[in-house]
Amino acid sequence: MLLKSPWSPRLAGVEGTLCDRLVASLSEDILSGTLSGGDRLPAHRELAWSLGIGTGSVTKAYAVLERQGLIRGIKGRGTFVSVGSARRDALIDLSTNTLPLMLTDKLLSRTLSAISRRIDSDHVNLHPPAVGHDEHRRLLARWLGRQCVEACPEQLILTGSGQQALWLAFDILCGGRGIIVTERIGYSGALALARHRGHPLCAIGMDVEGMCPEDLDRELGDHDSNGRRRLVYVTPTVQNPTTRTMGAARRQAIVDICRRHATPIVEDGVYTLGNDPSLPPLVHLWPEGVFHVSSLSKSLSNGLRLGVLLAPPQGIAQARSALEAIPMTSSPVD
Repeated sequence: MLLKSPWSPRLAGVEGTLCDRLVASLSEDILSGTLSGGDRLPAHRELAWSLGIGTGSVTKAYAVLERQGLIRGIKGRGTFVSVGSARRDALIDLSTNTLPLMLTDKLLSRTLSAISRRIDSDHVNLHPPAVGHDEHRRLLARWLGRQCVEACPEQLILTGSGQQALWLAFDILCGGRGIIVTERIGYSGALALARHRGHPLCAIGMDVEGMCPEDLDRELGDHDSNGRRRLVYVTPTVQNPTTRTMGAARRQAIVDICRRHATPIVEDGVYTLGNDPSLPPLVHLWPEGVFHVSSLSKSLSNGLRLGVLLAPPQGIAQARSALEAIPMTSSPVD
């Protein structure tokens, strides 16, 4: 017979989803010592029934708490508190790359209400252009300008996410099975995308500022690529996952090397918002050779799935052709 859980189920009175509120209440009771190490937690269905919520919310909350090291699930036995004593310091979860909550219910309600009063129904009712609506591109160009990324609206391509913008840039520059030269430790999403599309990866050494110019110069000077096109994929600001940021001299060195070897760059700029203006984006240093990728999900909220690709003029025609085969246009509602 299983022992009854000593926890009195409750949802914390904080803003957020039901999952967030359940995580907050359990975290508080575990860290305060109300629950002790080894205490059993209610079963998923039992807890969902007592709180009047879906079992999916309970499952998600338990998964979050397990990643945080606060609970553990034992197959066939149940879920238990895994910390032995109360902690005084707040827990900081570094297991996921998630922004803090910035779009509260009230802010989101006011924003959507304001948008509804001046929305253009044609943006929803009519088939959107392959590269995105002109008005949306104009607004995104202005937003990029605040990040020191000077962009003409005509050079912007809007996609459903930053990941899709990377997909499009890789395909434009490398086609099928081109070589992607990138940091030795890189963004898992981009690496998975490259492997999915059949692009061989070439790893470049890193130091405290990220990609090493000497290693890059040596690799691009090697002409043994079997006729495959190459591109350099790099994140100069808050590189994922190392968080390293290139100084101004390093950025110029990377651009000079790629320009000398006539190798285009895909710059991942999703973390550029709030960057030091003395650190120019690579696209500013070489506008005709850099494809710049940005995204709202890493700047405003994870749920805003809108990607932006700033392409040189010669890349726009290729992008239109690619988007005719694989539409990636962003949602008009976003």
